[in-house]
Amino acid sequence: MCDRSQSHRCDRSHECPPRGRPARVRHTLFPPRPQGGVVPLSKTPRAAARRRPWTALAAAFVTAAGVTVSLTSASPAAAATTQLVGAGSGRCLDVTGNVDTLGSPMEIWDCNGQANQQFELTSAGELRTFNGTRCLDAYNNGTAAGTAVDIWSCNGQQNQKWRMNSDGSITGVQSGLCLDVDHAGTANGTKVLLWTCNGQTNQRWNSSGGGTTGSTLVVDAASVVRPVTRVGSGTLDGLKDATTPSASILQPLHLNQLRQAPPGTQHRPNGSPVPVGDALVVAPTAMAIGAHMTVNMADYLDGFPYVWPGWTSWLANVDSMTGAVKARPDVTNINAFEPWNEPDWTWPSAAGSFTDGWTRIVQQIHKTLPGEPILGPSISYWNVDWMRNFLTAAKAAGTLPDVICWHELSGWQHVTADVQAYRALEQQLGISPRPISIDEYATTDEIDVPSSTNHYVAQFERDGVRDAERAFWYEPGTANGLLYNGQPTASYWMYKWYGDQTGNVVKVTPTQYNDGVAAYDSGSRTLRLVFGGEAGNNTVRVDGLGAMGSSVTATLSYVPGSGRTTNVAGPTTLSSTSYPVTNGTVTVPVPNENSSGAYQLVLTPN
Repeated sequence: MCDRSQSHRCDRSHECPPRGRPARVRHTLFPPRPQGGVVPLSKTPRAAARRRPWTALAAAFVTAAGVTVSLTSASPAAAATTQLVGAGSGRCLDVTGNVDTLGSPMEIWDCNGQANQQFELTSAGELRTFNGTRCLDAYNNGTAAGTAVDIWSCNGQQNQKWRMNSDGSITGVQSGLCLDVDHAGTANGTKVLLWTCNGQTNQRWNSSGGGTTGSTLVVDAASVVRPVTRVGSGTLDGLKDATTPSASILQPLHLNQLRQAPPGTQHRPNGSPVPVGDALVVAPTAMAIGAHMTVNMADYLDGFPYVWPGWTSWLANVDSMTGAVKARPDVTNINAFEPWNEPDWTWPSAAGSFTDGWTRIVQQIHKTLPGEPILGPSISYWNVDWMRNFLTAAKAAGTLPDVICWHELSGWQHVTADVQAYRALEQQLGISPRPISIDEYATTDEIDVPSSTNHYVAQFERDGVRDAERAFWYEPGTANGLLYNGQPTASYWMYKWYGDQTGNVVKVTPTQYNDGVAAYDSGSRTLRLVFGGEAGNNTVRVDGLGAMGSSVTATLSYVPGSGRTTNVAGPTTLSSTSYPVTNGTVTVPVPNENSSGAYQLVLTPN
C-alpha cells in the first residue's frame, strides 16, 4: 500500500503503482463570479432514486469513439433529466444552495430529486440544469487541474461541453480533465472540480432517472457457498499495542485475520512517532478475540519504501523475528510469515532480483521455524505477468508460497476477474491450488463507505478467498477506520453485522449495484443478510425458506455512509414486520435505499 509514512509519498520516483494522486491544495471556496455569491438554502430530502448506466442517455450526443457531437442548432435537443450519483460517495452532483445564481459552485449532496440535482444531457454536449436554464461550466474557461466547476448561462462555449465516457467518468471537452469529487471526499458539501483523470471512483458517475421502480437482490438460503468464517473481516495494523483497541470493543466483530508488524519492529507507519503493532505485543488481544495473525516481516524496517539495510543485516533481522516467535510457544495464532510487502515496487535494487531474494528469506525463516507457512508474494495489485514469472521461479527453487497473496486497491469491480485469472495461472503452471489472501483491500475513497467495502466482502466470500484485510491508509490502532477516538463508526456496525453471521454463507445474486453477504443458520433457523450499494426503492427476495414455516419476522436495519471521523452509536432499525412465506419465498421492500450506507436484513421464524 502506498503512502504509509510521512517521509515517503506514492509518486513515480518511487515506482509506485498508479493508484493515488499527488497531494493538492484543498479548495474551501471557489473564486466568485462578478454577479455575486451563493445564499445557502435548506435541503429537504426526498426519496433517492435508482441509479442506471449512462449508455442510453449519453448515446444521443457521444459517438462510439467518445467524441462529442455538436449540432448547428443553437437550442439544445430535448434530453432526459437525470441525477448524477457519485460512485465513490453515493451522493448526487448538486448545485450548492439550490439556487440558480450564476457562479454557484458544484458539490455532492444526499440525492433528493430537487431541480439543482437534475441534469439534461443535450445533443450539444451540455449538462443543463434548473429546467435547462443553466449549464455546467468550467470556471473562467479553466483547463488546469483544480479548476472550479459551477453553473453559468448556457453560451455554447467549449468550457460547457462534456463527454460521457464508458467507465462512468465525465470529461470536459476543452480541458480533457475529469469531473472530480475533491480529495475523494464522501461527505455532504464536498466540492466538485476538474482533475486529471485517474479512474478512481470519485471520478465515476451513475445516472439516476428518478423513477420508483427498483432492483431485486436475490438470496437463496438453500444454496450453500461455504461455512461462515468471515473472510473479509481482517485488518492491517488494526491493533496498535497491548490495549489499543481493547478486546472488548473488537470481540463483537469476530475478526478473522490480523496482519501485524513483526517482533522488534522499527516501522513507524503514517507518521507515528514510535513503532507500533508488534505481533507479540498484540498477541494476547488477538487470541482473546479469536483472530489469526500474519507476520508482515518487511515492516520490521522503517520508512516506506523500506530502508534496506543490506543482506547481512536483513538476514540477522529475519533470525531475530523468527527467534522471538519460537521463544513464545504461548502465542498460538500466527498462521503465516510474509517475507516482503509489495515487492513489485518496494523491493530494493541493491538487494538483487526479488525471486532470488525471496528464496533466501524463505530458507532463512525455515532454519528457525521448519515448515512455517509462507504467505506471498503480496504484490500491490494483480499483475498476471509478474505473478507468472514469480511462481515459475519459486516453483523451480522449491519455495512456492503456501498462501498466495496480492492486494486489491483498484476498486471492488476487479476482484472476481483477478481471482479467476490466478486460478487459471495455477493450472497453466501445474501448481496445486493454494489458499488466497487479499491482505490489503479498498481504496481511500472506498474504505470508509460501508456499501463499497461490503461489495469487496461479498466477492471475497463468493470467490473462495481465505482471508482479506482492510487497507491501512491512516492511523494505527483503529481497526482501519472502524473506530474513531476508540468508539464505533458506521463501518464498525456493518462489520459487526457480518461478524454476527453463523452457519453457512449462502448464495446472493447481485444486481448492477446492490450486493451482499448472506448466511443461514439451520440450528436457529435465522438468515442474516448484509447488503448495500443501490439508491432507490428496491427489494430483497429470499428463496429456499421451506424450513422457516409459514411466516417470518423481517427486521431491516441501516447505518449511514458517514465516514471515518464520525462516531455512530448504533444501527437504526427501519422496520420489523411479519411476512408470509409463499412457496419458500419472502420478498421484503427496501424503500429509499441509500447507496453509500449499509443494511442488514434478519429473518426469523414466527
